[in-house]
Parts: sequence; C-alpha cells; structure tokens
Amino acid sequence: MPQAAKYFVFVTGCGIIGKIVVSFVAPLLGRRALGVLWGFSGAAALAAAAYYHGFTIAGVPVMVLLLSASAFCIDGSFSNLAPYTVESYGVRLGARSSGLGQTANGVGKILGPLSIAVIAGTAHEAYLKAMFTEAEVRAYPNADTARAALRNKDVDLLFGDGISLAFWLNGTDSGGCCAFRGGPFLESRFFGEGIGIAVKRGNDLLRQALNWALFRQWEKGSFTDLWLRYFPINPF
Repeated sequence: MPQAAKYFVFVTGCGIIGKIVVSFVAPLLGRRALGVLWGFSGAAALAAAAYYHGFTIAGVPVMVLLLSASAFCIDGSFSNLAPYTVESYGVRLGARSSGLGQTANGVGKILGPLSIAVIAGTAHEAYLKAMFTEAEVRAYPNADTARAALRNKDVDLLFGDGISLAFWLNGTDSGGCCAFRGGPFLESRFFGEGIGIAVKRGNDLLRQALNWALFRQWEKGSFTDLWLRYFPINPF
C-alpha cells in the first residue's frame, strides 16, 4: 500500500505537468485540435493501462506509467477546456456556461454519498439514475411521502418539480425545514423544453419581437420581479 501511494503521487504530478504544458501548446495547435488530440490520447492510455496491468518495466508497473500518461492528457485537457467557452462566446455568456459547468461538477461530487428522495416513476427519478449513478436514490410513491421523508430528515435531499416545491417550502406543511439548493436542472431530454409562446407559422416578426422583449426583461432583472409576484420563492 505505501508503494501504491508513492506511485499515485507520481500520477498526480504528471497531471499537474500536463496542465502546464497545455497552457503553452494550446496557442500553437488551437484549443479544438488540442482537445481532440489530448482526449483520444488520454482514453487510449486508460485502455492500455487496463490491458497491460500485469506488466512491468525495470520493476515499475506499466499500468502506473500509462495512468500517468492518461493523467497528463486528461488533467491537461481541463486547463484547455476551462477558457474555451469564454474565448468562443464572449465574457458574459462564456462566464455563465463555465460557471454552470463547474457548479454541475461540484454538485456531482457532493451528491455522491447523499440520499435523495424522489417520486417514483417520474422524470426526476430517471434523471437521477442516469446522471448521478453514485447517489442513493430513494423512490417514494407520491409527493407527500417524499416531502415527509425530507422534513423528518430520513433523506438528505429531495429532487422534484421546482414550482410545486416553492409553494410547499413557503407553506406551513414544510415547517420551515428546508430550502432550495443547487439547480435548476433543465435537461430537455428528461424535462422537456419548458414553457413557450406559440405564434402562427411564418410570423417571424412577432416571434422575434417576443423573444427580444423576454430577453430584455431578463437582462434588466425585471423577470425575477415579475416571477415573484405570482410565486412565493424563486426556484431558479
């Protein structure tokens, strides 16, 4: 075991070196080309590490060497990816997307050991089982039992519809037990495209005018004021 720990110090060090190297190589190759090259190289090194796990070179396990190569590529790829959205989409949109990505990464790490209540048979249950495979998902037959489990601290979190939960949290039934954390989760494959406004086909002028008006409301912060007129707690 002590020897294994020493090996993985070396693996971690290669990952740090990879980040430094990528910062110099990216301007020369371009971030997209570098991302493809480093991504495939890291995957190939991982596959080779699994295949050659029983071999050694001069007493050093080949698997450790290949894991080091994989860490060099994969960790280096993160330093290549982090500024890519900002460079591609500008500071405002890029910062939002980068922040969302880091939030999802952090949420995934936190949710791993937690127990999460969810209503059985819903899109929320399917999403958790697909995206948070390490989490302990506890399915309940209806919203009342799932909320009671959270209120009684039988579970750490409850994953459900944000609008209905906003009314529950603001009401007496919750007993002031809980608050929103993280989110929102807007994956269209599980939760659809959300609420929209239908216009006659071909009426692009009206469609663009509505989209622009909604965008302006969002940019000015008026969207939140309008939302809170009708809903007690903002789920977003």
